[in-house]
Amino acid sequence: QVLAQYLPETNLIHLNLYNTNIQANGIRALAQQLPHCKIQSLKLYHGVGTPEDFRHLVEYLPKSKIQTLDLCGEIGCEGVGALAEILHSTNITTLILVSGGIKEKGATALARALPRSQIKILDISGNPIGKIGAEAIAAALPQSQIEDLRVYMLAARGGIEALIECLPQTQIKMLDMKYNNLGLKEAELLAKVLRKSRVRFLDLDSIREMNDEAVNTLAEGLEGSMVEVIKLSSPFVSAEVQNEMKERFVGIEWKFDIMSFTP
Repeated sequence: QVLAQYLPETNLIHLNLYNTNIQANGIRALAQQLPHCKIQSLKLYHGVGTPEDFRHLVEYLPKSKIQTLDLCGEIGCEGVGALAEILHSTNITTLILVSGGIKEKGATALARALPRSQIKILDISGNPIGKIGAEAIAAALPQSQIEDLRVYMLAARGGIEALIECLPQTQIKMLDMKYNNLGLKEAELLAKVLRKSRVRFLDLDSIREMNDEAVNTLAEGLEGSMVEVIKLSSPFVSAEVQNEMKERFVGIEWKFDIMSFTP
């Protein structure tokens, strides 16, 4: 509350309240000051309070200068639903909702809001959005301005395919899909769409299912693509295939940083 009181008198642009466990009065005091201060980037890790507190914060976002909103932590479907309702009237271009407890309902609400928003960077990693939620997001991406999509460790069995298949119709240049169970099937899908997409950076780090066959399949789609960097850590990609990829695609930076897995 004391901090919020003095915010309008400062030139503070970035406010990081990491793991502060702000109570209801603190969140409300902060929310009320947002329209009167210069803050453009707000991070509230694990500090959004109750759903009622979060809705109060959301109410003031359209009147603020905030462009980057990072709410890593539990906001749930109700929270993301409230945010989705006002997203189109905010200045937010970067939205980070990692491990927010967002399920199918919340993902669907967010998807409906994306085409009318200014969001260019979206991070919904670590959320159990399921197949329906992933498909809803995928359907909205072609109508959105999103250029950087981060969906690592996403609990969306069967929905990842939809996110891959929509790539040619989107503006996405940066795609982070690490820590998902991607294998040969997904490699085949990526091979089909990459050369038709705008993707330049592809993160497939630490994917156990990626083996030599999957990487060779993925490579078939790289000819003529815009891909410049690929991160791929898997203990099942041989040194021979790694060297082959680097020699074959000299214009692509391959990052085969093998992590310590137990096969």
